[in-house]
Amino acid sequence: MNKFSTVFTFEAKSLLRKKSFIITTIILMLIFFSVSFIPRVITLFTKDSKQEESIHEGVVLLTDEFSQEDFIGMDYVIYPDESSMRADIEADVISSGFVVKGVHAYDLIFKDRQIGNIRFQDDFEIIRENRILEMMGIDIHSYRAALSTPIDMHYDILGSDGFSNYPMTYLFIFIFYFLVIFYGNVISSSVAREKGDRTMELLITSTDSNSLLFGKVLGAGLIGVLQFVLLILAALLGYYINKDSFGFDISQFIQIGTKE
Repeated sequence: MNKFSTVFTFEAKSLLRKKSFIITTIILMLIFFSVSFIPRVITLFTKDSKQEESIHEGVVLLTDEFSQEDFIGMDYVIYPDESSMRADIEADVISSGFVVKGVHAYDLIFKDRQIGNIRFQDDFEIIRENRILEMMGIDIHSYRAALSTPIDMHYDILGSDGFSNYPMTYLFIFIFYFLVIFYGNVISSSVAREKGDRTMELLITSTDSNSLLFGKVLGAGLIGVLQFVLLILAALLGYYINKDSFGFDISQFIQIGTKE
């Protein structure tokens, strides 16, 4: 056991003292931390693009079922007639226009139609729904409040919860795969380099093969797990800093086998 601990301690300390290991760990932590800021950057650019697009769409109302304020509040430009809106579209003042004929009909006018979702479709659905509710005498705010009330749902799991274990299973598979692929190569390279090391020569001649094998593998494996934990912590730190930009809560994936 003493021989095993000697090899284990020597292998772990030798890796921790290497500048290449320390520098690589710091660089990887910075990369993992920086990657967590990608959703925030995307959100900022998305907001800017939406603000730019919001002033490039026009609306003509050919019905009294909607008011101009309904569309002005969503940053649409109101035109008095279709011809003036078409002229601005041709002159690239606005990118597209919409002729609203009623609650159930509107025309789309483009100069060059782009691939992707049309923002007006979603906005019109909201305005249309509000107008229909008003026509039916239903209070919009009460209706929205009723729909936004969260559903109180509880699980009563009599056996094992496969869904809650599913994300963690794939996480551990990924960790195991990463450790085997990366640190297996590190261990094999270490063995090849240390054939001429005087310290390793003494360990090899004074230690049985099992203690040497398990000591080196577990020593390097422990350092590998430590490095991987540091990378995960760096990623989690970045996640919690940018949590609002991700759109999901990671805590719901780490509740293993929770039962009510």
